[in-house]
Amino acid sequence: MSKLNTDILYLISKELQNDKKTLFSLLLVNRNFCEIIVPILWKNPWKPLNYPYKIDKLLIKVIFSHLSKESRNKLKNLDLPINSYKKPFFNYINFCKHLDLNNLNAIDRIIYTIDENFKIKFEIYDLFINENTKFTHLYIPQQSGIPIHLFPEAKRCFSEIKFLSCSTVINSNILVWLTETCKSINELEIIVEEHNNNYIHITKLIDSLKNLVTVYFLKNYPKYSTFPNYHNLPNYSNYPNFSNYSNYPNYSNYLNYSNYPSYSYYPTYSTYINYSHYSNYSNHLKYNDGIYRILENSLAKHASTIKYIKLTKPPITRFLSFFVNLKKLELVDETETHTMKWDCLQNFSLPHLQIIEVSNIPINVLISLIENASESLIEIKTDCVSHDVIDNRRIIQIIYNKCPNLKYLKLLFRNPNILELKKLLINCQYLRGLFILVDLNEDFYWENVFIILAESSPNNLFRFKFNISQILNELELTQLFFDKWKDRAPMLLQFKDCYNNSLEDFKWI
Repeated sequence: MSKLNTDILYLISKELQNDKKTLFSLLLVNRNFCEIIVPILWKNPWKPLNYPYKIDKLLIKVIFSHLSKESRNKLKNLDLPINSYKKPFFNYINFCKHLDLNNLNAIDRIIYTIDENFKIKFEIYDLFINENTKFTHLYIPQQSGIPIHLFPEAKRCFSEIKFLSCSTVINSNILVWLTETCKSINELEIIVEEHNNNYIHITKLIDSLKNLVTVYFLKNYPKYSTFPNYHNLPNYSNYPNFSNYSNYPNYSNYLNYSNYPSYSYYPTYSTYINYSHYSNYSNHLKYNDGIYRILENSLAKHASTIKYIKLTKPPITRFLSFFVNLKKLELVDETETHTMKWDCLQNFSLPHLQIIEVSNIPINVLISLIENASESLIEIKTDCVSHDVIDNRRIIQIIYNKCPNLKYLKLLFRNPNILELKKLLINCQYLRGLFILVDLNEDFYWENVFIILAESSPNNLFRFKFNISQILNELELTQLFFDKWKDRAPMLLQFKDCYNNSLEDFKWI
C-alpha cells in the first residue's frame, strides 16, 4: 500500500474512531489496516466499559497477556483463559493515551486472592508507566493503592496530560506531584466528596494551571458511586515493606518512601479539618458549602480562559458571573428528588454563551439563562425540564425571539403550543437539527406537526429526531410527512422510545 493510501486510510479511520464495529471489521483486512486501526482502538480502551465499573474480561485477558510467563502462571486459577494467549502481535498498552486508575483498581480486586498479588499488580502498573508510554488523559479515583508518582518514568508519562479527573480526597502527595509536574492540563474534572476533602492541595493544583478551558465540577463521584467501597480494598500499609520485592526489577530503589523527600511540611487532614465541628447534619452542610465556596473562588481566577463548565450542584457563590468568555454551560441535577435550588443562576449575563445543556433544571432558570445570553446561542438541549403549557409557550417564544442564530434545539413541545413551533421555524432560519420531545402521557397532534415541519422548516433544517417510536405504526402520518417533504433536501429522521438523560442525543447530527 502506498504512503498516500496509508495516509488516507489513517484519516478515514480517525473519522470512524467512535464507530467501533466498523473499526473492528477493518482489522481483518490486512496488516496495514491493523497497524493504523489498533492505535485508534487502544487510545482509550476503557471507553466502551459501562458503569458501575465491571471491567471487561476480554480487556483483562489482553492486559494479562503482556505479563511475564511467571505472573501468568500464577493467574491460572482465575476464570480467564490466560494460557490460551500467545504473546501479543502488538504491544497494545503502548498505544494507550488514557490511563484510568479506576479500572486498574478493579483488576486489583480480581487478582486479590492470588499469591504475591501485590507484586503482580506492580507489574501491571509497570506495563502502563514506562519509557514507552505517554498519556494525555489521567483518571484518579478516591483511593489509588499504587503510588503512580513514584515510578521512575512517571514524570515523562504524565507531564503532558491535557485532561485530569480526580476526586477531592486523593492523597496529598499525589496532588503535590501533579501540581509540580502537570502544567499542560486544560480540561479538569473535579469530583467533590462528602467527607475528607483535601481542598488545600486541590486549590493549589487549580491555581497552578495556566490554560484551563474546560471544567467539570461534579458532586460526589458519579461514575463510580455504585462501585464497591474503596475502603474495603486491602490496606497496603499492612503489606511487607516494598524492599522485600527487591528481586522485582529495580522497585526497591524507588518504591521505598524513605528515599523520597518528606511531605510532612504539608498540612495533614487533621490540621485543617476539625471534624468535631461537624458532628450534626447542619454543620456538615456548612462544611460542604465552605468547600464549594473555596473551590469556586479558585476556579473564578481562571475566568478569562474557561470556555466550558459543567455543574451537578448549584453554586454557592455567583462565580459563574465572572465567566464572560464562557461558551458552553451544562447543568445537571443528579439528585433523586431534583429539589436543588438553582435560582442563584438567574439574572446574570453570559454574553458569549453559545451552548446550553440542562437536565432536571427548573424552567425559570433556563428561561433566564436564554434571556441573558444576548443572541449568541446556537445550541439548546433540555432533558426532564418539567413545566406546564404556559411555561412551555413562554420558553418557545423566548427562544424564537432571542435566538435568531440557533442551529440545534432539543425541547419539549405541548399540544396547545404547536403553532408556536411554526413561528420558531420561521424566526430561526439557521436551524439544522431539531429534537422534538413530547409528553408520553398525552396524545400529540402529529399530523399538524408534520405539516408545519414540511411547510415551514428553513432550508438548512433536515435533521429530525423524536422521543417516541409508536408514530412509525401510523403509516399514513409518516407518509404524509414524506410526501410534503418531496423536492427538498433529503432528511435524516430518527425515532426513539424515551428521554435520554445522557445529553448525547445530538451525536447523530
